[in-house]
Amino acid sequence: ESTTKLVGYSFFLDFVDKKKKKIACATSFGASNFLSDVKMQYTARDYLKQFDAVSVREESAVEVCRNAFGIIPEQIIDPIFWEGEEVFDELVDEKQRNQLPNNYLLCYILDPDYEKEQLVRKVAKQKNLEIVSILGMKEYNFTKDYWKVGNIIEKPSVEEFLMCIKYCNYLVTDSHHGTCLGILFQKNYLALGNIKRGIDRFYTIGKMLGTIDRILMQPYNYEYVVNLDEIDYSQINTRVKSEVNRAKKWLERAFNKKTIPAEETVYSLLRRLESLEEKVKRCEEHIKN
Repeated sequence: ESTTKLVGYSFFLDFVDKKKKKIACATSFGASNFLSDVKMQYTARDYLKQFDAVSVREESAVEVCRNAFGIIPEQIIDPIFWEGEEVFDELVDEKQRNQLPNNYLLCYILDPDYEKEQLVRKVAKQKNLEIVSILGMKEYNFTKDYWKVGNIIEKPSVEEFLMCIKYCNYLVTDSHHGTCLGILFQKNYLALGNIKRGIDRFYTIGKMLGTIDRILMQPYNYEYVVNLDEIDYSQINTRVKSEVNRAKKWLERAFNKKTIPAEETVYSLLRRLESLEEKVKRCEEHIKN
């Protein structure tokens, strides 16, 4: 709802002609429920029903779409996995490798807190690793004063960021995509379940790939962490390949599907009228000025 207040219904492709093909690929709600006013919900429902195909990342999003929007999407794996490690490996900035310790634990932390700090310190000490930290790039100016662990790399480039993950001996992150990159680079990792960022994505990937034992929720059980085995990626890689193939086949079917223009409804007509009224107001203001 907050997004529609900022940009209207752009993410629902309200500006696209109804005869054009519209596909929503691996979209994410980041939450297991959907709360909004009735007008917004039914306007969004109208636009979503004009899509030729819709897929979502989280298992819970299937029920959200069914209950809130009256559509049944397919749940597919996050597109970050689709082209495998190679596409990210090509971006790694190898020239910066000598700036990192030989053996280190990498923290990629979006929402710092004291308990996460303590866990990282204990794990690094137990594994005899130095600590390298990266904070969320967007949040850095607000979070840098709340994380005092290890050597903090300030606002790394994409190439530096990927290099840090590629060469780390262990990864601790509260980021969904940080977790995905850890899996792509076949790292031993801990995923600190982050409710602020959408915990459903963590559990969907965990269930899908058999890595749910790597997800920790607060309060953290350090003894559990100590007894975790190293990750065997042979079976995980097989599952990733299978899910990626399924996702690509879904997208191929979506492209080949014949487009059938959806009928107008009361809410879509109201939205169209509101859009015209907004344009008229802007024209009037422009003429006045």
